[in-house]
Amino acid sequence: GPLVGVFLGYLIVLGTGITFGTVIVADLIMSFGYVYFFDYVNEQAPELTRWLIIVIIGLAILATLYKYIQRKRNPKPAPPTPEEAV
Repeated sequence: GPLVGVFLGYLIVLGTGITFGTVIVADLIMSFGYVYFFDYVNEQAPELTRWLIIVIIGLAILATLYKYIQRKRNPKPAPPTPEEAV
């Protein structure tokens, strides 16, 4: 997404304007791509569009829950206090 684009622009030493311009144009292209994709799917199989959106949202919710459960099972240890560090 945008963060990867900005990071890559930084790594290859592009100017700020070129980096952000490229990222914004790529996001716009992706957005129009999603619109045309869902429109195409809706023309081919109207019922499939509804299920496809439900599946995508469901996967996002499941991924969020999975991450939450993993963090609860394996919490990060607290950083040492200054007294413990000495």
